[in-house]
Amino acid sequence: MELVRIEHINLSVPEPQLAESVAFYQDVLGLTHGERPPFQNPGAWLYLDGHPLVHLSCRPPASPEGSGVIDHIAFKGKDPDAYITAFDKNCVKYEKRRVPDEQMLQLFLYDPSGVQIELIFEVEGDLSNVKQL
Repeated sequence: MELVRIEHINLSVPEPQLAESVAFYQDVLGLTHGERPPFQNPGAWLYLDGHPLVHLSCRPPASPEGSGVIDHIAFKGKDPDAYITAFDKNCVKYEKRRVPDEQMLQLFLYDPSGVQIELIFEVEGDLSNVKQL
């Protein structure tokens, strides 16, 4: 198991505030509004040095006791099977998902305080049987 870096932070924003939030991250913090996969929910990705660091999603928080406006924190990892083995060994509940139109496997879980964590992996092979957001 190996984490490579923090991949992104996903923030839940009300849809009427999406444009205002994008403008804030662009104009105040200097991030660049860029491409985003065709997820079902509206949102935006803001880039830092060519990397989509802040994701804005128009949806309610994932869990009533979850992370609030911070929907989740994502880490890029290697060897998803090693993580799945560790989760199973430690009785940690998780959900597999995939990024639309990408070869990216996602594992979602919660830390003990209710913060949703995403681990994301570049993978080869067929992901058609994995749930897509």
